[in-house]
Amino acid sequence: MMRWLFVLVAVLGVLVMPAGAEEYWITYEGNDLPENEGWERHWGNDEGAHEGDGAIRTVENGILTMDSMYDLRVYDYACRYLYGEVDPDPGELFVAEWRVYVEDWVGYHGAPDSRVGVCSDDGWLLALGLFPDHVESQFEDDVNVPITPDVFHDYRLLSWDMHAYELYIDGALAHVGSFWEGTLPSKFFWGDGVSGAASLAHWDYVHFGVVPEPSALWLFVAGLTACVLRTVRGSNRQVVFLPVLACVLAASATAEPYWITYEGNDLPENEGWERMWGDEHPYEGDGAIRTVADGILTMDTRFDTGVYDYAYVERPGQTDPGPNELFVVEWRALIVEEVGGPTWDSSAWVTSDDGWQVVMGLRPHEVVSPCESLSIPIEPGVFHEYRLTSSDMRTYELYIDSELARAGDFCELLPGPTLMWGPGTDGVSSLSQWDYVRVGVVPEPASCFLCLLACAIRSRRR
Repeated sequence: MMRWLFVLVAVLGVLVMPAGAEEYWITYEGNDLPENEGWERHWGNDEGAHEGDGAIRTVENGILTMDSMYDLRVYDYACRYLYGEVDPDPGELFVAEWRVYVEDWVGYHGAPDSRVGVCSDDGWLLALGLFPDHVESQFEDDVNVPITPDVFHDYRLLSWDMHAYELYIDGALAHVGSFWEGTLPSKFFWGDGVSGAASLAHWDYVHFGVVPEPSALWLFVAGLTACVLRTVRGSNRQVVFLPVLACVLAASATAEPYWITYEGNDLPENEGWERMWGDEHPYEGDGAIRTVADGILTMDTRFDTGVYDYAYVERPGQTDPGPNELFVVEWRALIVEEVGGPTWDSSAWVTSDDGWQVVMGLRPHEVVSPCESLSIPIEPGVFHEYRLTSSDMRTYELYIDSELARAGDFCELLPGPTLMWGPGTDGVSSLSQWDYVRVGVVPEPASCFLCLLACAIRSRRR
């Protein structure tokens, strides 16, 4: 009996472990100056802290521009201190991601100006210098990663132990490197961080935090299985082992996860999406007036309420999440103006493999779900971040600016593309701006823990 109690406690320990660790997620989204979004500002020049005015900073269309080209002595950066709480625990992962375009730079002896850096809880330091055409790791020898100049780039940094890290640029692994043993603990910083260099940089977003590491589950499964096999004698071993193994197979042999993105670096059809446009007939006319600038796609159909022009992606029979998976679509958009009505023009439209759909009509002042006769008010004149999730493609949760705005239902219509977005309604036109759109299926770690608990309880009953 005591041994079985130990097994159950071990399983419950997995359930408790993610909640006990101090996971966190801190963001800057370019809607205001960093200090107005919860960050600390540090600025000055070679005469001292808070001397002078710092960089020339402007916020427009969700982009923070920082310009210190007028004076090489100026520094101006944002940071967050989390004393003793930066590092990931076992089974967790430190993640930092940012999107930036460094337009210009000048510096003494090649010193970087725009930087992103993190200090671990025990003082290990990583600092990445961002240049118009390359990225440098300041405390590693000869780490120089070339990048395409004159465009935004998406960066993602991962570390399990805050001593080694992986750097991804635009979704591709760019470098595997090491932290340096520094002196300043528990800090994350970004911006114009060097006196003696100057830059002109445009920042879209900065995120960092600690999240669960799903792969750690499989290590625990192996350990739990070994523990059970050592504990149970005789023929009952198979009774215990097989349910545990079944749980692992059920969690891993699901539909293949996927992740498809549009990041505003080019027109959607040049980033892997299909385009559908027209007027009275498909492919008639030129569609919307479309421009891409500073990582934002602007779509203007106000010249003709009959014009539609949307991007879509199709995955016939491969859209829906499997067991222990989650369908996710997220986008950041601003509907500047709408002409016509009374309905919406721009939307995000999701369709399951068997034709169940949810449509989110986007208007300057509200989000509407026509299948549900639903209206959600939003603040006009600013970008909003949307995230829609579903585990069964029958029900969904919609988050707006990280807050749960609606838990609703799909409606049964007809099969169609996995995801459509853009201006697509006849009789209405709009001016809309799109920062990013992402859709895919991702693992749902929590269900794995419940599966393990059920296996252990079932084995005990037998």
